Amino acid sequence: MTTMRVIVFQEHGFWYAQGLEHDICVRGKNLDELQRRYKVAVQLESQAEGGVERIAQAPQKFFDMWASKSGGFTPETDPSVPFEFGMAA
Repeated sequence: MTTMRVIVFQEHGFWYAQGLEHDICVRGKNLDELQRRYKVAVQLESQAEGGVERIAQAPQKFFDMWASKSGGFTPETDPSVPFEFGMAA
């Protein structure tokens, strides 16, 4: 699996992870939970007919968030995940 870019942001007390190349989004209470949920969502979508390639890219606003991201992170629970996480400002 190639590396997927994921923009992470907080809204209404929850963290969100939104994929850019594939419009997959999850919500979590903290960054570790968010990373685990995103990994599971991608695994499940990969098992469906056509895999994640059948899922269109995210709306432009998330690419804009990525362009102005304030940094990134590697989850401590699993640093080997194939995702590049960027933190929205």
